[in-house]
Amino acid sequence: MLRTLCRATITGLILAGSTHPARAGIVTAEVAASGPGMGDGPADAIVFSFAPNNDNDPEPGNSGNALVTVDPLRFEHVAPIDLTFNVTPSEGVSEYAWTTFIQNDTGVDWPGFRIELHLTDVLGQVLDDLVEPSRGLDFDTPHRDTEVLLDAFERHAHTPRWIEWSAGLLAADLGFPVSVQFALDVPDTLHDRPLTRFAIRFIPLTEAPRTVLGDLDGNGVLDAFDVAPFELALADKFAYILAYPDVDPDFTGDMDDSRVLDAFDVSLLEARLANLPVQTLPTPDSGTLLLLTAGGLVRRRARR
Repeated sequence: MLRTLCRATITGLILAGSTHPARAGIVTAEVAASGPGMGDGPADAIVFSFAPNNDNDPEPGNSGNALVTVDPLRFEHVAPIDLTFNVTPSEGVSEYAWTTFIQNDTGVDWPGFRIELHLTDVLGQVLDDLVEPSRGLDFDTPHRDTEVLLDAFERHAHTPRWIEWSAGLLAADLGFPVSVQFALDVPDTLHDRPLTRFAIRFIPLTEAPRTVLGDLDGNGVLDAFDVAPFELALADKFAYILAYPDVDPDFTGDMDDSRVLDAFDVSLLEARLANLPVQTLPTPDSGTLLLLTAGGLVRRRARR
């Protein structure tokens, strides 16, 4: 089923005093929804393109461009819904702050949720394969100027071509929609051709997403081959994301649950690989040792 939504309101004028040239990948006009998860009702969109060609220029949370789907995407079935957008190509990349509302009317609780970037064929049908990484169309990665949020979930993994939420529950038949917020970089060309159309796929998950903690090479297991990617992520996150586009280092590499990838995580990875029961961490002063045990951190005075 393919339903053409109302024509989005487009404001293509530059804000007074803006120095951004009016050339960029601009989300425009026709928006369409399709997919087996759809229920009845509209899902109209409003697009504001005040600052084309603004990628990575805006202050966090203030991109100058915004897209909001006014009416919620109502899921009546536990299956994907695709939103397809048209693009006017020119000579730049525009960053959009995105807000979409979703409503779970499926009768099934969702312990996770996922969004993906896809392209379409010449007939406008959404392709099953994810968009290729390193091509400019991405979920504002690695810069991440806008906070990623989905009410009801506490954690998320964020890669260039998909975002996945976990640690929460979107209950069945909640009765009201919740908001999904993220940022999207929209280029003017893709694969050396003008980008004219793309799709965002919204996917409810009936099983909680599972991640192998520390698996920074993305092979599904924790092993010695994860040490080098860990070090790369610490030294150059952009280079890491280019090499491993389907792994979020800040999520998968957060061994100590500090929400920050740092040298402590590398130490814990090496300890786990070595099967050490106790890991000594750097001390705040010469007379104190911090020991990481199965029960947590234990402070012990060093022997003199």
